[in-house]
Amino acid sequence: MHSRLRFVVLAVVVAVVGLSSPTWALEKTAARLTDGFDGWRSAGTSSSCLVVYYNTCQGWVWIWGGWAPEDQVGVCFSACCPTGLGADVDTSYVHFWTGAPSGYGYTGTVGVYNVDENCCPTGPAIATPQPLLPLSGWNGIGFSPEVRVATEFAVMFTFGAGVGTPLTVTSDHPDAGPTGPAACGTCYPTSRVNHSYYWGTTSSPLCPGSGFNDGVCDAQFLWDVSMHCVTSVEQSSWGSLKNLYR
Repeated sequence: MHSRLRFVVLAVVVAVVGLSSPTWALEKTAARLTDGFDGWRSAGTSSSCLVVYYNTCQGWVWIWGGWAPEDQVGVCFSACCPTGLGADVDTSYVHFWTGAPSGYGYTGTVGVYNVDENCCPTGPAIATPQPLLPLSGWNGIGFSPEVRVATEFAVMFTFGAGVGTPLTVTSDHPDAGPTGPAACGTCYPTSRVNHSYYWGTTSSPLCPGSGFNDGVCDAQFLWDVSMHCVTSVEQSSWGSLKNLYR
């Protein structure tokens, strides 16, 4: 289980980040991360694994705001199960710095998608997208039944149709914060591969997607997935069980 992160906004650094939309720009604000993670962030068991791309070792995060209705953002993940085993996504956690009230059209959806060679979501969601009205802090999305995924896949949040959403999404902070060195090049290499994207809107998808570069490196959303690695025995058993009920 995730424990809530407690943040203190120690310094505000506002920047306009132009993405590929001609009608708007994101704003990012620096905030101090004062508490780390507790025991929930483990490597998993022999039959499960967790995929995490962000790194908050230098103590700062970016808060991304200024989203437009029906914006599509998310993370392109690689399955962590060993070769030869199937991978079923069971849970995803994403951190929103600021949540939103109900009744204003701010409820979005979270879906799991196949991706193309550019890590862009393709086709309809693998499973029916789930509604999500984000709270401030960690938001858990459980998938039941679990979602079978390929080697690469995307988990994408689509913002609701409400105008002027207060929602803000949290990422790590590659650039130097008001204190300390740049995380990129210190905590992880400058060659770190990007996994977090803006994919346009539902009516105007963007591919390839845009990353969230803070002037030093691409920032990664505080977003992870847990998956269950399915053995051949489990696959065979499930196939037999389905046959019994045809």
